[in-house]
Amino acid sequence: MKLKGKLVTLLSAFCLVFAMLMVGVWALKTVDFKVDGNINFYTKGINATISKGVVSGGTYKNAEDEPNKMKEIKINTDKTMNELNQEFLSWRGVYLNFNSSGEDLTITFSITNDSETEGDLVKAVVYFDGATGDNATVSISSYNALLGPGESQEFVITFHIVDPTYDASVPSFDFSFDITDGSVGQDVVSYLTFEYDDATRTAKVIDCADWVTNAEIPEIVNNGIRSYTVTSIGGGSQSTGAFAGCSEMQSIVIPQTVSQIGSYAFYNCSSLERVDATSLSSWQAIDFGNEYSNPMYASSKESFYVNNEKTTSLNLSSINIDSYTYAGFDDLTELALADTVAVIEADAFKGCRNIETLVVGKGLSSGITASMFGGCASLKNLTTGSDIADNGFQNITTLQDVKLKNGVTSVGESGFSGCGALTQIEIAESVAKFNTNAFDGCSLLKTANYIGDLDSWLSITYMSSKSTPLYESGSLYFNGQLLENVVIDTATKIGAYAFYHVTSIKSLEIGNQVKSIGSQAFNGCSSIDGTITIPEGIKQIPSYAFSSCHLVDEILLPSTLTDIAQSAFSICTGLTTITIPAKVASIGKRAFANCQNLQTIVCLPTEVPTMVEATALQTCTNLTAIYVPEEKVDAYKGAT
Repeated sequence: MKLKGKLVTLLSAFCLVFAMLMVGVWALKTVDFKVDGNINFYTKGINATISKGVVSGGTYKNAEDEPNKMKEIKINTDKTMNELNQEFLSWRGVYLNFNSSGEDLTITFSITNDSETEGDLVKAVVYFDGATGDNATVSISSYNALLGPGESQEFVITFHIVDPTYDASVPSFDFSFDITDGSVGQDVVSYLTFEYDDATRTAKVIDCADWVTNAEIPEIVNNGIRSYTVTSIGGGSQSTGAFAGCSEMQSIVIPQTVSQIGSYAFYNCSSLERVDATSLSSWQAIDFGNEYSNPMYASSKESFYVNNEKTTSLNLSSINIDSYTYAGFDDLTELALADTVAVIEADAFKGCRNIETLVVGKGLSSGITASMFGGCASLKNLTTGSDIADNGFQNITTLQDVKLKNGVTSVGESGFSGCGALTQIEIAESVAKFNTNAFDGCSLLKTANYIGDLDSWLSITYMSSKSTPLYESGSLYFNGQLLENVVIDTATKIGAYAFYHVTSIKSLEIGNQVKSIGSQAFNGCSSIDGTITIPEGIKQIPSYAFSSCHLVDEILLPSTLTDIAQSAFSICTGLTTITIPAKVASIGKRAFANCQNLQTIVCLPTEVPTMVEATALQTCTNLTAIYVPEEKVDAYKGAT
């Protein structure tokens, strides 16, 4: 219901006085006003001014034939606003005559919205009702205006004599000024129920008629007394959410003023096909209670519209993306997060199962966690500058291409475990660590491209064999070039698993500056051909360091070597001869197992090396001779 009031005025000499509408007390008393200045009184919850009219032009007289004079004004407003049932304020003249000077008579005034509150609108409509006689016309320069805070509109009423050879009369007339709240009113939202807070002048949607098919929540609602900004949508339980059970609703418009939506607000809105938001920034400012407070999660067939445009891709830059903000956004296929995005809270993109391309900047402080994109079951392409947390993309079976850009320092445990469709990965120089089982189950991953230099690659830490990107064997590229010839001439350390199962390497040179080689560093480098020379200074060949280097036919060990660990040279099927340096004191189990073409071993130690197990030469089926120091033949025989 809209409150309405009526202002009755009479004309007075050369002056016209109107009314100013103000927020305030609702009960008013009878007031007699003088002809000078503007008039103030309260109504409608709106603070507006109607200025004193300025009369110019032709001469006129009143009903008593007094020239250029209008009667004094009296305004009777002794009723309360709830009792006033007229929707307009009127300036009413009893009688007006024009002389035959030929000059139009004009009355100029303005209406101003004096409010300073955003969203307070004044609707001003001026119209004429009355008789003008045969020789007069009346026109109004502007008859309709919607005024925001601080805005004004000038109105000019013009009386014109059609035939200036004789006078014209206006026996009676009524100019009405419909000054009302210009905000959206109850007629637009009759199917919604609101809860009002007078202290903050805000409103909450608490219920919706279950027959509604297309719902639009207004920014401003008027309860018949004053206007309120709609800032929230009520939640509660599966039965008490504001729109819970509106199973016929097909579309919903949520204005930019809404900043909170309670839990289960849209539970069981299964027919929703369209959700409208004013802007992404206003949408992201909403505090969602749970996934069912987001209307997109309520249905599997809805589309998301921003500023009336259908959205299938997002490019986000806000610092924080809260939980459930885009939960259930089924049409989202491309998502890009700028470097400025620092926090993505759990389930922010829950159920976004159709994202195919994901680009993440380097700003995420916690890295990409499983709760962020774990439900993105259609993801194919990932580019990220942020770390991958434990289980970050585990079992995303559609993922095919991964690019770890500068900014990424680590991939968490099982970060890409179970990504069975992954075929290629790009790794930036900033990456320092791959945690346990990072690529477990990535059976199709056959190509890795490293953007950096050899020394940086050698410094990467791998926590297990399944942490390596080519765990299942494949080709390694450096800056887009296939790595075939490895010359390590500056690095002093070769880390564990450094070239694990890299099948593209054909030759290997290890410089004298290298002081240590990690376990399984060259395990599975099945294309290395010819001779491998281990530089002086190396004391240990760790476990599986050169295992399965099938094409290597000669390995030259340094005189500083003291320990050959478990399976260090196992399955080197091309190896035909090996010399054990004099300082070697320990040979691990299966150290040369399955070296099926090994024919000759020369043992230089004068002290028989400790054999961890008798399997050091297991399945060396072509071994024909072992040479030992002559004086130690019996000792070696006793050891075997």
